[in-house]
Amino acid sequence: MATLRRETSKALTRQRVLETADLLFQQHGFQSTTIRDIAAHAGVSVGTVMIVGDKDALLVAVFDQLIERIHHGRAEGAARSGADGLVELVRPFVELFAQRGALAQRYAGILVAGTHRSSIFEELAEHLLAEFRRTFAGTSVDADPDAHPDADRRARTAYLAYLGVLFSASGRNELDPARILDELRLVFTVIDPRGAA
Repeated sequence: MATLRRETSKALTRQRVLETADLLFQQHGFQSTTIRDIAAHAGVSVGTVMIVGDKDALLVAVFDQLIERIHHGRAEGAARSGADGLVELVRPFVELFAQRGALAQRYAGILVAGTHRSSIFEELAEHLLAEFRRTFAGTSVDADPDAHPDADRRARTAYLAYLGVLFSASGRNELDPARILDELRLVFTVIDPRGAA
């Protein structure tokens, strides 16, 4: 019983630190926010914040939670077809990056640098690849993916293109979601012209 209470308390403290970090990162910017600021606003010690992670790790964890919420809020396996279907699939993630601007740039930079890993980003990759595969194969969730071998190549290509467009837009600080989605629609159409409207 005591162990369960300790684990619950740790989880609540971790969540409070992440929520505080997110708030301060948005209000003051990533560079201007310090670990001491986060600790003071969360009502915990600097050591407690550092147990959760350094600033980069905190930002990755914040984005991981945001991405996870979006991912779990979507209807997986919904019928999609063509470039427009793929655009709708990634729209919420593009909009998240656009809304978070400089923080999204920093998040992308951390992931590209490889200094911190994002478990949700890796998990989401598998889910998105599966949904891309189904879209290119024109199949439902229950269909045999091996029946459409070309769909796997197209899905991987589309996924890597999606990351490239998203991270490139972040790097250029051109986070207009409509522009990014238009660029993605063009790329997806090139990968699979059969799905062009």
